[in-house]
Amino acid sequence: MQTQTDDIIIQTYQDPTGDLDSTGTSVSIPVRKLSPQRLDSLKVGLTFLRQRGM
Repeated sequence: MQTQTDDIIIQTYQDPTGDLDSTGTSVSIPVRKLSPQRLDSLKVGLTFLRQRGM
């Protein structure tokens, strides 16, 4: 997933170096081991966001 500006907020929890928030222009979503139902749910969610211009 990519954006043109720093629209993506990445939050980490329980990291040994502390809880950090950062922004970015892309995020990688590992889908290799997801079940078909979870992949479909992800598709529905991303389609919803795309249709809303988010």
